[in-house]
Amino acid sequence: MTPLAIGGTFLWLLAAGILSLFSQQLDTSGNLWWIHCALWGAALGIPGTFVMVLHDRKTKKRDAR
Repeated sequence: MTPLAIGGTFLWLLAAGILSLFSQQLDTSGNLWWIHCALWGAALGIPGTFVMVLHDRKTKKRDAR
């Protein structure tokens, strides 16, 4: 699950970066919130990745028994 969480967080950051290139157009059309949405997705992905790391460790320990 960890690679999936890392990949998702990376995709949100990539989306925010691409959208920031069009920030003026988004601002004039009233869609600047798209950038904020992508940034929040990345921000929520960071603790989500941490949770997945802990989950994977716990699963590996359980499977090793």
